[in-house]
Amino acid sequence: MLVRGLRCDAHMVLMRIQFASIAIPLVCAACSGGDDGGTEDNLAGGGGVATGGTPGSGGTSGGSGGGLSLGGGTSSGGTGAGGSACVAQSAKAELQKQAVDVIVVADTSSSMGAVTNAIELNINTKLIDTLETAKLDYRVVLLAGYGAGSAICVTAPLGGGNCSPVPAVPALTPRFLHYDQATGSGSFFTIILSTYNQADKNGFVKSGWSEFLREGSKKIFLAFTDAESGPSMSGAVFDQKLLALTPARFGTATQREYVFHTFAGVATPPNPSQPWLPTDPVAGAGCGHPKAQPLQDLSILSGGLRYPLCNTKSYDVVFKTIADDVVKKVTVSCEFPFPEPPAGETLDPDTIQIQYTPGTGGKETFKQVKSKAECTAGAFYVEGQKVLLCDEACSAVQSDPGAALAVEYGCDVGFVK
Repeated sequence: MLVRGLRCDAHMVLMRIQFASIAIPLVCAACSGGDDGGTEDNLAGGGGVATGGTPGSGGTSGGSGGGLSLGGGTSSGGTGAGGSACVAQSAKAELQKQAVDVIVVADTSSSMGAVTNAIELNINTKLIDTLETAKLDYRVVLLAGYGAGSAICVTAPLGGGNCSPVPAVPALTPRFLHYDQATGSGSFFTIILSTYNQADKNGFVKSGWSEFLREGSKKIFLAFTDAESGPSMSGAVFDQKLLALTPARFGTATQREYVFHTFAGVATPPNPSQPWLPTDPVAGAGCGHPKAQPLQDLSILSGGLRYPLCNTKSYDVVFKTIADDVVKKVTVSCEFPFPEPPAGETLDPDTIQIQYTPGTGGKETFKQVKSKAECTAGAFYVEGQKVLLCDEACSAVQSDPGAALAVEYGCDVGFVK
């Protein structure tokens, strides 16, 4: 005789089946391999199945301690209502905040004097306020001439002191590095590349501003200039040279890990409260300055924004977008590789259950279908060693910002001859 699909309690159970005068003992090994009572105690009557041939108070019927359930309600080999899973997984939609390294590159030529103070103030107030409000792990590198006039001096809170009078050297903090380098409009791209691995004049970084960057952080360039900036080098050539410096930091041509935002003489966008987007064409000139096409090209190439240099009171519309860009919504996965079962056990795909908890509350149990071809709403299927949500279920879960899934697996107890 063959008994298939038998599910057992967390006990070693001995059951006697009688055919006429022949008694055939069947042994079922539990999923978890035992419980706190031990095998001997369970067989002695605590497990609720008699070791004798006649049902009694500890037998398969009439006893108050009957622990054998063939319906899956208390079986450790199944995950029915009231049961316990052999192993479980969970997934929940959440926000992930990537560390961000901001590289501010400011043109400090004499023609920039009218906006330099505004740039300095925006960096130290609106930019920092935006990053702090978003609770981001940030650092700021300022690549610009240091001092008064058209040069820049950053005070606290970002800088480490005050600028009245201007100290002999910049005051740094753990979050802020001022790399003192005059950055004229004609050599904008060249200065960025040449100072990357070059010691600064004040001895703060021996290997250039690259020392201040962190592995795995999002690299954000903010470029401020009133001129064409780097006409001898196109945005595409600069991109190639930057990616070649440290691919692990800046990424590749197919997956860039940096974004270049431009504040230059571009025309005011149709909606002044919104910057020019990467999908917008090169904007015309504005603010009485050239349109800085090489920088615009680079911003479009890297997915950056463009905004008029003269609209100093509205720089925060770009800063806010930067902060949002590094706070990513991570949706619930629609695919679950089988987890490792307990030692000596094998997962039973037929026992898998998935419970979906919407962000709005309530619960829904997804049903298992045999294959993708049989998918319906609120269903999943098993393919190889993976559990996959059907397309409709996946769409529902991933569009729910508060979604949570609980996946439970039972262990295969096999069959007994």
